[in-house]
Amino acid sequence: ADSVMSSVNLRLEGSRGAAMLCGSVKYTYVSRARVLAVRPSAAVMGRSVEVTVTGTRFPVLRSTAAVSCRWSHNGGGGSTDVEGRVWSSTMVTCQSPGEEREGTMTVEVSSNGVDYTRGGLEVWCHGEARLAAVRPSTGPEAGGTEV
Repeated sequence: ADSVMSSVNLRLEGSRGAAMLCGSVKYTYVSRARVLAVRPSAAVMGRSVEVTVTGTRFPVLRSTAAVSCRWSHNGGGGSTDVEGRVWSSTMVTCQSPGEEREGTMTVEVSSNGVDYTRGGLEVWCHGEARLAAVRPSTGPEAGGTEV
């Protein structure tokens, strides 16, 4: 389902209904988004990669298509917020922070930098794979040898 957005005018009043401020401000509220999947689900430590987060009700606001993606290392150590982009009500992209520690990180999405999704989707940060040896190390020119 698409996100539900609506705007209201807010006005601050005193305890007896007397206006305390002149005028009002516009406040837009949206339905809570949900994250359902993240791709890729793994990244090499120390390298930032673009990830695609799919879900429901990502707010496609008229004035901006930016959101905040919060990356939290599941082994502790706080979180990192990066700017993301809403492509549709079901897709957001953002860069991973290039974590230097092995382990899993959780990514959540917010349209206002305060209220984040609560899906707990994880990306596994791992060391770079290196090929150390091939056995057998030779084979026929025509190919077909399993290594």
